[in-house]
Amino acid sequence: MVADGNEGWSFHVTPSDANGTSAVWVAQRVPDDGFTVTSNMFTIREVDFSSKDFMYSPTMKEIAVKNKWWKPGTPFDFTRIYSNGEYLHKY
Repeated sequence: MVADGNEGWSFHVTPSDANGTSAVWVAQRVPDDGFTVTSNMFTIREVDFSSKDFMYSPTMKEIAVKNKWWKPGTPFDFTRIYSNGEYLHKY
């Protein structure tokens, strides 16, 4: 989480290559009348690229396409694309 007196953002970051020399990140603004719970896993799902409530690394889409994890024109589910499967973990 990143927050100040006016707003809060959920923020996720992960290495973008096997060497860990670069990173991919996404942030989603918490609505003024909302809240978020962040456990020890990614929680940001579908990224709305046209919304000011999302910020993301400039290479996030490019890396997902290059690795055949995402096809442009389909929903961009950050957790599904960049996690190691914890979104399906039975616990």
